[in-house]
Amino acid sequence: MVGACVQAAAGIAALVWALLQHPAPAGPVDRANDTGEANGGGVTGVKRPGGQGRGSATAERTGDASGPNSVSGIDYSN
Repeated sequence: MVGACVQAAAGIAALVWALLQHPAPAGPVDRANDTGEANGGGVTGVKRPGGQGRGSATAERTGDASGPNSVSGIDYSN
């Protein structure tokens, strides 16, 4: 009986501890606003090669992109 009570108290303490923990941050927050122009392969915004990273990425009012492989906004390509 005493063993069961000790085990129940340890379980409750572990549950309370887990509920009070703060979640880990999701990752970096990349933001690009009001950027310039991209020509000939440039990026006006956020570049995350291969989609790496767990945080959020936003791009607003990015500049014009002209030329091959230019990106206006968010680039997740390799």
